[in-house]
Amino acid sequence: MSINLMPSDSMVEEMITIINKYMGNKAMNRFVNVDAKEGYIKALEILKARDTDFVKSGAGKLKSIQGQSIAYHAINYLKGECSEKVLLSSLIEDVCLK
Repeated sequence: MSINLMPSDSMVEEMITIINKYMGNKAMNRFVNVDAKEGYIKALEILKARDTDFVKSGAGKLKSIQGQSIAYHAINYLKGECSEKVLLSSLIEDVCLK
């Protein structure tokens, strides 16, 4: 049995700040990052709205599987089912964003 620890409002706000910082990096506009960017744009919407409904969030309507996955991670993060590390993992993959 696992216990889900939902993030506090301050933790969610910190996550929004971190993602916004990376979104401002010019490397996010590289073609290789288009799918991740799509996902993190939706993740920001989800985090700001504190949306935990997969269907209502519209995450499944994103064009790429990677984008959908990132958006779903944001929902799971809000539910306490996903860590910050997992949510940010696609940002960490690109050496230009470090």
